Amino acid sequence: MRRRWGRPHRDSLAGGRYESKFGPPILTVIMDACRLHEGQRCLLWRAVCQSQWSQASQWREQLIAFHPDRQDPAAFLLGPASPHRVVDMLELLHREGQLTRQAATTLQNAILAQTTAHGDWRPRPP
Repeated sequence: MRRRWGRPHRDSLAGGRYESKFGPPILTVIMDACRLHEGQRCLLWRAVCQSQWSQASQWREQLIAFHPDRQDPAAFLLGPASPHRVVDMLELLHREGQLTRQAATTLQNAILAQTTAHGDWRPRPP
């Protein structure tokens, strides 16, 4: 694979403190809240990592860079990790060919089941 503009290859997952097949902790929290099983979480993260499109790559980098000590988790869940954004990314991954229509729809339905009528995340029961 040829590198462009003389920049070295950058591995987003290098030095991560999490199991790379499941993705960063913030994605694990979202997927746990949506009650997705391990296979679905792996499928989603693999699709995100294999994506070559700029929007999906940017979203991946935002998820990886999130750190609760430096960023407000509530603001992050309303911005880059909002239900609207996650569903949009799933649709984008399907259009790119990283997810099948069936897989994308299953994940989207699981996410939408955890949203309010206003499109925000449902509060988790105590």
